[in-house]
Amino acid sequence: MQMFLIVVFFILSLPLTTQASTVVYKCDSKGVTTFSQFPCAKDAKEITIKAANVTQINQQEAQVSTSAVDSYLELQRIDREITQHQLSIKQLKNSFAERKKQIGYINQDRANRMGATSIANAIDIRTRQLKNQIDPQIDNHKQEIETLTAKKEDLQSKVGL
Repeated sequence: MQMFLIVVFFILSLPLTTQASTVVYKCDSKGVTTFSQFPCAKDAKEITIKAANVTQINQQEAQVSTSAVDSYLELQRIDREITQHQLSIKQLKNSFAERKKQIGYINQDRANRMGATSIANAIDIRTRQLKNQIDPQIDNHKQEIETLTAKKEDLQSKVGL
């Protein structure tokens, strides 16, 4: 039992990460290059080959995988934002149409109170006011869509989609 504990202690005391390397000898004989684990000639050159760090390779692969997932999620977020802006534009256009329809019901009394010369003039004034109110909002949404689309295309080109 005591021997078992000593062996276990010895194994546990060994370093967990060792940088293993292999020595190979390179020889040139009559124009032919050969490699061997033993010196094959007097002029043999010793070459040390370091073992691959598997942990580091796995971490790099995980980073690439995470990067791809992050890019995919970012593309999905951009698509959602573009859809939200498109929906906002549609709602603004519907609101404009509904309010323009209500403007069409202006009577002569309201036109006179507005200082308009006629009902048609009053409708034109109100429609321009409404258009000046809604168009900048629509333009802002369109500009955001263009920005997001450019961002999406840039991300897709980086990821290779």
